[in-house]
Amino acid sequence: MDAACWTAIADMKMDMALTDSNLGIASIDADLYGGKLSGDANLAWGKAYKLSGKIKLDNLAVREPARLMSKSTRVSGQLFSHGSFNATAKEAAQLADKLGADIKFNVKDGVLYGFDLAKAPMMLLGQGKGGETRFDEFSGLLNVAGKQYKFSNLKISSGLMAANGAVKISPNKELDGVVKVTVKNSAGLVDIPLQVSGTLDKPMVFPTKAAIAGAVAGTATLGPGVGTSLGVKASSAVDKIKGLFGGDEK
Repeated sequence: MDAACWTAIADMKMDMALTDSNLGIASIDADLYGGKLSGDANLAWGKAYKLSGKIKLDNLAVREPARLMSKSTRVSGQLFSHGSFNATAKEAAQLADKLGADIKFNVKDGVLYGFDLAKAPMMLLGQGKGGETRFDEFSGLLNVAGKQYKFSNLKISSGLMAANGAVKISPNKELDGVVKVTVKNSAGLVDIPLQVSGTLDKPMVFPTKAAIAGAVAGTATLGPGVGTSLGVKASSAVDKIKGLFGGDEK
């Protein structure tokens, strides 16, 4: 565990049993970042080291632990999550690099910093960059494979805006994914697919090429507002059809 995590632990209790080739932790209970951490773990060794266990987090203030992945604050809110983890390696020091995990999470009453998803329609005009996204809930599934992270089934909800999608974080902290933002405005509901790229420290969010082309075509045909809305929806549908045949969804 990172040193910053240890300094954030106010209290910890563990029920452990050690044998010649196994360390079993029947229960872990700790106060961490203002919330509760609980779970269990088992470490066995012989020809290889094998680690497995389950973890649960309740009402944890996510802002500080998020800094462990990026020096820039990108998210705040109260985190609730649960899942399992495992790793197998020849040496104990290699377990972290071999870690695999599937974690369901839900962050409530928080903020995404660096971009305002509610302004996605303005991005089609080259505007609306920067800002922040305040949300009621931000949920999804985190899959960990060594130093690579994949966020899938992402859902963000806040007032008149909702978003869903998937994003990968490579070992060198590069971002790659697409998030579809639905915004209610005077023209009705507008669906805009956004490309997520850049790095954790400097994320970039832009409309996909198909979204821009659809908006331009819609505006030229029916004028601003309704034309833009229908054009973007059409481009989103084309993206889905391409995906069925292995096409580029970007």
